[in-house]
Amino acid sequence: MSKKKIIIISCSVIAVIIAAVLGVLWSRSAHKNEETVTVEAVEVTTEQVTEATPEAEELPEEAPVVKAEDEGDNLYALSWNEVACDKYIIEYISGDISEDVGGNWEEYKELESEVTEIELGQLKPFQCYLFRVTAKSGSDTFESEEVKIETKESALYSTVWATRDMTLYKTSDGDEQLGTVPVLSSLCVLEEKDGRFLVKTDDGEGYIDSNYCMINLPDYMGELCRYDITNSYASYYTAHNIPIPNVSGTVVSGYQDVLLKDGTFLVPLLYPVAKKLVPAAETARDQGYVIKIYDSFRPYCATRSIYDTTAEALNYIVPNYSYSRLYVEDYLNGAPTGAISLVGLEKYIPPEPEVVATEGDAEGEEEPAEETSSAVPSDPNVITYQKAICGTGYNLGAFLAASGSRHNLGVAIDMTLETLDGQELQMQTNMHDLSYHSVQSANNENANILKNIMEPAGFGMITSEWWHFQDNDIKNQLQPSSVANGVCVEGWKKDARGWRYRMADGTFIENTTESINGVSYEFDTDGYTLDY
Repeated sequence: MSKKKIIIISCSVIAVIIAAVLGVLWSRSAHKNEETVTVEAVEVTTEQVTEATPEAEELPEEAPVVKAEDEGDNLYALSWNEVACDKYIIEYISGDISEDVGGNWEEYKELESEVTEIELGQLKPFQCYLFRVTAKSGSDTFESEEVKIETKESALYSTVWATRDMTLYKTSDGDEQLGTVPVLSSLCVLEEKDGRFLVKTDDGEGYIDSNYCMINLPDYMGELCRYDITNSYASYYTAHNIPIPNVSGTVVSGYQDVLLKDGTFLVPLLYPVAKKLVPAAETARDQGYVIKIYDSFRPYCATRSIYDTTAEALNYIVPNYSYSRLYVEDYLNGAPTGAISLVGLEKYIPPEPEVVATEGDAEGEEEPAEETSSAVPSDPNVITYQKAICGTGYNLGAFLAASGSRHNLGVAIDMTLETLDGQELQMQTNMHDLSYHSVQSANNENANILKNIMEPAGFGMITSEWWHFQDNDIKNQLQPSSVANGVCVEGWKKDARGWRYRMADGTFIENTTESINGVSYEFDTDGYTLDY
């Protein structure tokens, strides 16, 4: 091979090699440029997405929208939408359900801005509530519209008393027995189911028959009725405005624990009767009146005491002055009650009857002529309690029971009517006027209004007292027991927050450690314990 040919072949090989290297380099460069373009394309796309997606919306600075949720038994909750603010302020106004609720808003609770609901707990029965939620942001406030809540009767957390020794059952519909609840035990209702109350006792939680429990009316129906249990501080029993010795102005036996320290009363009534009282009280409200209760359950010891004490005074001449009733506010402020005793009163001694000989008596014995009854003095100018109370056609038993009363069974109520603004209607006599002036046949128009409210609701009357109404149907159906002694509120009491222990005067043990029935309990500053 010639030298020239060798050189040509070598150059060709070198050229191929150079071309191959250049091809590789070009390919790498092109691939690199493609990666760059791809990355840039991704970056552009990301920017575009970022620009298309707005930032999270800020909460609006506006008033929250509030709704109320009824959880049953006057338990309510509030909830609202979240708005931009520093905090929420829950405010309310409350008032009588028959009134147009108004007045100044009161703060219920202050909440952090992240909170959008609150449990209100149990509201009082037969009240009207207005709630609102105010969102506060700096110096700005945004008030929600008002939410209106009207409550009804509820046995939940009410105080009840057993009217007899009662069996405590494990379940509401079973027969397994846990123990016995003694008569007049003060208990708190935790649930009502299948005609039984769930209560907590020393034997544990269990169910008792609600038909034989008396329920405290202020707990159960609140201010649908009003209450003035005068026997618990200054009895209003009089003989047509004449004070009855050792009765008028006294605390009647069995009522010692009925007036609580805060000026409220215990007003026990057999539960089935209380349920019938609700529609009667609602009817009264619809007509522009409020039922005012002066007495409900009356222990037998009180019935006996009032009768015996009044009977002892029958032959005494009435004093020459009227009884001026004492109101509970004055009593709590230490005002004198106006009570009197037989000491210093004059006993009436009727004239000796004439004595005549009985003709034809073999032995010549003398017999007295027919005597004028000592119930009515022969001297018309002498007024005894017998005459003031009974007149000429009645005896004491027409006005006071000696052997027993429907009140002792928890099925009777003594009541009158008030206007919505608290003025008592004028009846033919005052309440508890033990005299012939109080009989139904002497009813005035107002007394008949009361009668026409109560009788259609299923309540009967007695002829001698315009104020007395009783449930004869429940009495005949259930045959409730006569209860000898008075009620007391001392015992454990629960509400939506927890358990507290209430003393006989209605106050709660607070901020201490106390031994109750041999067990030690620690109570916080509000009286609640975690130990029970």
